[in-house]
Order: sequence, then structure tokens, then C-alpha cells
Amino acid sequence: MFSINSLFREKRTKAKLLLRELKTVKADFALPKERCTQLEDKNRILRASREKDDNTEDDDLVSDLSLKRKIEANLLCSNSQKKNGDKIKSETSWSYVFHHL
Repeated sequence: MFSINSLFREKRTKAKLLLRELKTVKADFALPKERCTQLEDKNRILRASREKDDNTEDDDLVSDLSLKRKIEANLLCSNSQKKNGDKIKSETSWSYVFHHL
């Protein structure tokens, strides 16, 4: 049978455990909360720069990306032409060998 003192000790222990768990949860949320604040600040800065039309960095990145894509397309095209040229050379050299046999 439970006495008042044992019931009191049990509730006090449970309260301590809950308090410890609450502190742990608060600590776990501290880092995401800080990161969220940083992202909100960055978002505020980006919105302010968009309102001012100060997108020179974005424009530079877009132009660099489009230039890199054009270069990549040219390299792929020249690589494809080289492969076709090599294939034609190979076929002609084999046909030359077979004609002379």
C-alpha cells in the first residue's frame, strides 16, 4: 500500500525527469532555431536586394552558366565530329586492306 510520502517521492522523481527532458528538448531546438534565424535574415537581405534590382551577382552567375553550357555544347559537337571522322578513317582503312588482299 502506498503512503503519502512514497507517492510524493514518486511524483517528485517524475517531475525531475520531465524537467530534464524539457531541458534536453530545448537544447535540441536551439541549433535549428538559430539556423532558422540566419535563413530569415538572409531571406530578408535577398528580398531587399531584389526590390532594389541589385541582381548583378545573379546576372553574372546566369551569364557564366549560359557561357559554360555553350562551351559544353561546342565540345560535345566537336567530340562527336571527331568520333565520326575516326569511324570513317577506320572504315576506309579496312576497305583499303580488303581491296588489296
